[in-house]
Amino acid sequence: MLTENHIINILADYLEKDGYKIIQKLTTQEKGVDIRAEKNGVTLYVEAKGETSSKESSNRHGKPFTKNQVGTHVSVALLTSLKVLSKDDKNSKKVAMAFPDNKNHREIIELIAPALRRTGIVTYLVKENSVIEI
Repeated sequence: MLTENHIINILADYLEKDGYKIIQKLTTQEKGVDIRAEKNGVTLYVEAKGETSSKESSNRHGKPFTKNQVGTHVSVALLTSLKVLSKDDKNSKKVAMAFPDNKNHREIIELIAPALRRTGIVTYLVKENSVIEI
């Protein structure tokens, strides 16, 4: 099961291989947008969520989040992405969300994919050995 920290690390490695310079990579213990990376003068902001709790003391650690919890996580990531897009900071930017590549996340992302495309928000679906950009 991939925690948020796993998603962040896997995606940061993927982005570096794609030519991005990682400027910021936060853990679940830190506040802010999880990944900030730059490439060709464009800053990429990524909000990530996992498929299980990263806290070993949590009852949810090692257990998949329910479909309702996944919906909440997608909603939180979307709100964060929209806040970043709404900031009038004059920088050239790209905004993305990253989730584990599993059935519940795919179903929710497919429901909102047309709206995500209109806003320009990219979605990364992450497995331990691969990343898919939607």
